[in-house]
Amino acid sequence: MLENLEYPLEYANNGRAKLVEGEFREPAAPGSATETIIKISEFTSFGELNEEPAAGVILVSDPGGSGTFYDLALVVLRDSIPAVLGTAFLGDRILVNSIELVVEGVVVDLVTQGPEDAMVSPTQQVTNTYRMMNGQLELAESEIAEDDLTETGIDPRLMSINWQWMRFTDPLQAFDLPDPENYTLKFGEDGVVQIKADCNMASGSYAIENSGITIAVGPMTLAACPPGSLSDQFIQDLGFVRIYFFQDDYLFLDLMADGGTMQFKNASDKP
Repeated sequence: MLENLEYPLEYANNGRAKLVEGEFREPAAPGSATETIIKISEFTSFGELNEEPAAGVILVSDPGGSGTFYDLALVVLRDSIPAVLGTAFLGDRILVNSIELVVEGVVVDLVTQGPEDAMVSPTQQVTNTYRMMNGQLELAESEIAEDDLTETGIDPRLMSINWQWMRFTDPLQAFDLPDPENYTLKFGEDGVVQIKADCNMASGSYAIENSGITIAVGPMTLAACPPGSLSDQFIQDLGFVRIYFFQDDYLFLDLMADGGTMQFKNASDKP
């Protein structure tokens, strides 16, 4: 139902976007070859609101310019018919970590632009709570994550752990890796990261500032990996990493410019 619902969004020419199988498309202007594209993201949470089945949904809109806009929609099911109670703008070129429908509203954990951030490189991790107020879905609370780095500037939760790449997601796709043990990261206290990219090994450096992280891949072996290897993509994606965060003991690395999210699991206790 959510993938075939009409949502009130200003990016559509008439202010309403009727999704078909999770997507809405139309010319950005009459006669224009540029399209406005609106898609439902993978970030959805289900629960109840005032004893009615409900869902929080995040929609991603590309009106054909430089921006990529994120909106939260709150939907309830009444007499087996879905109804959109309201929508709220989340931001432009942000990174969504999670969404949760709770009793008091919808909680969205995201990374947005801080005071000194460029639009394409958000670093400020925020937890926002949205509620229905006066008939509108509004931002009710916003909490900025505190900096929990050590005096050396290194997050102790990263270090000395064998992180295995297990999943990749972006607004349009998601896939699990069949062999996560072939793609690993191990961050050291000295700012050095050891990398296994399938049949190749590399070392590099990393730097952390607040919730931001950059990884620079250094010397690397040049073996030819078997067909289907994701070695090249793994190395390329690491160069675009800009944000890190933890959830349920998993490490997530967000790529710049809405390029996707790499999920890693802790495999240090495995042989």
